[in-house]
Amino acid sequence: MSRGKDSGATVDTPAGQSGRRGRRSGWKIVLAAATLGVLLAQQRRTTASAGVARRARAILLLADGVSGVRTAEKVGMSPRHVHKWSLRFQQQSVEGLLDQLRPGRKPTFSPEVALHLVKMACELPDLRVRSLSQ
Repeated sequence: MSRGKDSGATVDTPAGQSGRRGRRSGWKIVLAAATLGVLLAQQRRTTASAGVARRARAILLLADGVSGVRTAEKVGMSPRHVHKWSLRFQQQSVEGLLDQLRPGRKPTFSPEVALHLVKMACELPDLRVRSLSQ
């Protein structure tokens, strides 16, 4: 039994399991109580992104012993992505399930300027003593 880097999850490699058909899984996720609580909370949070909640649910299903293919069907991912996220979870713990920053164009306006522009656009024109075209 090996332990992922500070992840709160261990990986069990079953010796031999008779009576099973198809390809055998080489590992099973075993969660620590604290990690289990965090994943359950992450899955129930209404403010979490749908992707994070889906990934947390996939890890919980895998920890319950559900196969990768069956987990993929239940959460709406491909088996390849379930495997990818389970590996990332084992390496980086719960933080590995969060969305990472992606490359892209820098914002044209700072958040403060953007907020001011939205606020100004939402005000009625007569309150600003200007017409909409100005």
